[in-house]
Amino acid sequence: MDHHHRHRDNTPEHGSNSNSRTKPQRKNLDTPGDNENYNKKTTEASAGDVFPEENPEAYDSQGSNDARRKGELNHAILVKLQEISQYNIEIGNYDEGLANYDRCIDHLLRTLPQGPSASMFKDFLIRTVKYLNEVALKLLQEEKVKESLLLLERCRKMTHPNSFGPYPTLRSLTYNHLGCCYRRIGKLDKAVYYLEKAWEFIQDIERVETSGITHINLCAVLSQLGE
Repeated sequence: MDHHHRHRDNTPEHGSNSNSRTKPQRKNLDTPGDNENYNKKTTEASAGDVFPEENPEAYDSQGSNDARRKGELNHAILVKLQEISQYNIEIGNYDEGLANYDRCIDHLLRTLPQGPSASMFKDFLIRTVKYLNEVALKLLQEEKVKESLLLLERCRKMTHPNSFGPYPTLRSLTYNHLGCCYRRIGKLDKAVYYLEKAWEFIQDIERVETSGITHINLCAVLSQLGE
């Protein structure tokens, strides 16, 4: 891909919606199976100390302090795991970095009573998938397609509805970059498949940052195919 097309692979900060476009009917390719789903885990409440009935405030105070300390410890563990994950990704140790992100997810699911529906979990997943997509796009620009695909495949599994719920905009972002990867290595039919899926994920959403660039990338690949 020349410099002009490489620029278009970047996800813009603000995109325009092009929902009026009629998508061409094409034969779908089979999507690889998503077998890597995470089980929602919850922790059982442990029995606390029993306080005399005549002093219930002491029980409430102690329980509140214990919960606060436990929350602070869990947050510190998550921060450290995230630092290790990002460090490994930045030095090119992608397998270990992704494994540590899995540990982050497992830690959150074990410590958050609400599981995947907790706002803290959702914020973590959104930040992680966006970060991995940014790294994957940078790797693609450096012609490291294999490494880029490794990160994007993990993002694809993280954003599968059966894993932690629906994240259509993150899924569209990931599929857009998967399409760019396959376009780079000349697998145009597969590129069209992923770009069309990226377009489908955001059809019912009023405003999505990636809608414009996804439409442009899809049109570019279809043009290469003479359609």
